Amino acid sequence: MLKENLRACRRALTRSVLLGALPLAPGHAAVLTAFDFDGPEGAFEATPDAIHAELFSAEFSDLAGTLGDFAGVSGRALSATGFNDGNAIILTLVSAPDRRIEVDRVRFAVRVSASGPNTWQLAVGDEAAASGPATTSFGDFDIELPGLGGNGSLTLALSGLGASSSSGTLRLDDVSIEGTVSAVPLPPALLLAAVPLALLGGTRRDGQAAGQGHSRQPSTSGK
Repeated sequence: MLKENLRACRRALTRSVLLGALPLAPGHAAVLTAFDFDGPEGAFEATPDAIHAELFSAEFSDLAGTLGDFAGVSGRALSATGFNDGNAIILTLVSAPDRRIEVDRVRFAVRVSASGPNTWQLAVGDEAAASGPATTSFGDFDIELPGLGGNGSLTLALSGLGASSSSGTLRLDDVSIEGTVSAVPLPPALLLAAVPLALLGGTRRDGQAAGQGHSRQPSTSGK
């Protein structure tokens, strides 16, 4: 009976390890974060209006350190300058290291000054994701993406091309990021490596049980 129980345990462990190597089912897209940059009494505010429960933070920065604010679609908007020298507005999402962040949809509004960029470009992680025109009136953009993502953290970078002056501004408003946060699957090679160890442990226990079952009993007969 002990041997059969051990074999059954090994079979169950092997099956669970092999199944663990399979890709996880994708989760349902949800709002990862959203910003309208409007604080109390019309003040500018760069904290998120919404953030996914499994994200630790969602923060804006820029490469040139020029972040500010101007009038937005309604209320205030995030702004930056220095796009003639390669500046970019960056949103960094951070989760636990064992979680994967994937972005499926990005929505925002963009406006520039006369000497600002004439084209915006969006990158998600290391992947170029989209681009579009930038004009002196707010334009709304709604971009669907093929699940671009990263493990533990993810950056979205909005850069501008064609600025004629370092003082030319780009305004960003009504940002909404949708996607998923899910467990990072272990590499199949690592999971499969656990199978021989499980089998080895079971074999040792089998040997010990067999040794105990065939131990020599002391003799009761006289000489």
